[in-house]
Amino acid sequence: MKAKAIYSLLMFVFLHSVSAQTNIESVPVQNIEGFIVPVEFLDPSYPVLKNTGNNDVDLKLFQTQLRIYSKETGKFPNYISTGDPEKDYIDFVEEKNNFLLRHPYFPQMLFTGNNKLDLLNFELWYKAWFEFYPEKAKQVTGYHKKGRSE
Repeated sequence: MKAKAIYSLLMFVFLHSVSAQTNIESVPVQNIEGFIVPVEFLDPSYPVLKNTGNNDVDLKLFQTQLRIYSKETGKFPNYISTGDPEKDYIDFVEEKNNFLLRHPYFPQMLFTGNNKLDLLNFELWYKAWFEFYPEKAKQVTGYHKKGRSE
């Protein structure tokens, strides 16, 4: 039962994060959580589910690679309140900016085993990415089709 749940979750993440690469106006793009993103903005080290004909082995390998990628990438920084709002905000902005400089690619879903936190992490990350990389964001928002208002 647990294996089926993990398989379902991974397939959800995979199918929503990765789709067949297409071209829009001669630009190779990929659907990432409803955003149509130029492939050049995606992290080439993000794991890809390979089909060798053995779904169990393929899924376990993908899951392992995605967990490693998720651990190496880390979660998007959280705002931490210490009682000094000005310092907390400055610290958060610095940590956020450093994270985005270390990870300049358009965010893709991470897999930590907690789907709600993974979705929240993705949402915080892509919103900060749009703000931090406005020129790239214009190219993404020009293609997105889920009605998100960026």
